[in-house]
Amino acid sequence: MGYVTPVLPLICFISNCSLSALRLDRKLGNQENGRMKTTLDLPDGLVKEVKLRAVHEGRKLKDEVADLLRKGLAVAADSAGEPELPVVTKDKKTGLPVIKCKHAASSREELTPERVADILQAQEVEWQHGAGR
Repeated sequence: MGYVTPVLPLICFISNCSLSALRLDRKLGNQENGRMKTTLDLPDGLVKEVKLRAVHEGRKLKDEVADLLRKGLAVAADSAGEPELPVVTKDKKTGLPVIKCKHAASSREELTPERVADILQAQEVEWQHGAGR
């Protein structure tokens, strides 16, 4: 009785692929009609929110989840590109730089005159403590 070479290592040798790639292909091959069943452990509040959206739109939960995942992946892909740089111009009246960004600052990040004064005062106090005054 002769020795029979296992087919999987032979295929890997011929196609120069790894075993993990074949295992992944096998798992993806378990899909039926372009759909894959999976189990996710999600917070209750999130599941309720998605269910409510689906009901309000008259859709199945699985379709709503698929659309939300697609939208999230699209946003992630868009933001993965090069960041949009701010545009710096000069104010015609004061000559000071004006920085225009893609998104406005939140109210706690906005640099109002009062906030700038607070930052400068805190910086001065820090410098005085560092100088030992």
